[in-house]
Amino acid sequence: MTRQATTGRVSNLRLLHEQEGYTMQRYHVLKDGQLIGSAVTRENALVLIRFEQEQEKKAHQWLHANFSIIYGEEEFIDYEQNRGART
Repeated sequence: MTRQATTGRVSNLRLLHEQEGYTMQRYHVLKDGQLIGSAVTRENALVLIRFEQEQEKKAHQWLHANFSIIYGEEEFIDYEQNRGART
């Protein structure tokens, strides 16, 4: 994929995010309570977990992590910049 095609995709996503009330359904993957990534489909989330588990095989056998998948909604919240003095 060319850089131009990538930037075009990013700008399209940015335009979607800027629409009021735009939400995305995502599968969030947590490892020991920390978010390590998100995926559009459950299968992709499982691939992410399997990849992390393969990486863990190189560590000590007592150091196993717990993984969780949470299905949720991401919502764009516009940040209102207040350029006035701090109160």
